[in-house]
Amino acid sequence: MTDRRRHARFSVNAGWEGRLRTLEEVVVETQTRDDIWVISRTPAMPDERFTLHLTGSGPPALLTVRVAENRPVLVDGAIRNRVHLVVIGRHEAIQGGSQG
Repeated sequence: MTDRRRHARFSVNAGWEGRLRTLEEVVVETQTRDDIWVISRTPAMPDERFTLHLTGSGPPALLTVRVAENRPVLVDGAIRNRVHLVVIGRHEAIQGGSQG
């Protein structure tokens, strides 16, 4: 047929792969200078990195953390995740932010 196109009408590009984490409150179970164990509603992948803003009983702290381990646990009849975080960076805490 002579009316066929010689070029494709569109091209399909490979998509980007990525993940987005939104703000989520966690309960800090245990904390040392370099390790933090939290209880979370969602699982975390090993080596995933986060910024953790700690507020509460002490001065606010803003930490960069890496997930070392994630285990499902039963808390008050609901499945939650106990996440072991390793502190890899410390930053100035956000001043004047609301605590929730």
